[in-house]
Amino acid sequence: MNCYRHPSRPAVGNCKACNKGLCLECAHDTKNGLACVETCVDEVKRLNRVTDLSLVLMEKYLQANSGLPRMALHILAGIILGAILTRLFTH
Repeated sequence: MNCYRHPSRPAVGNCKACNKGLCLECAHDTKNGLACVETCVDEVKRLNRVTDLSLVLMEKYLQANSGLPRMALHILAGIILGAILTRLFTH
């Protein structure tokens, strides 16, 4: 793939917003993805903020609900153990 503005130059990556190929001159490193220098820097920064916020919210959700899966496993283990013990002592 080559740069969309400089077709004779190889692309070093794609813009995170528009997915166009970018050469070194046209690429702006946002520290979390490349952006077209002239057009997509703000959009890529916005996408990065949305992604960061989503990760924070998901982490908070998982922390808040972390007891539920463990509790469900304990209940299921208790039911299985109870069924095994009942079967052992009733036959």
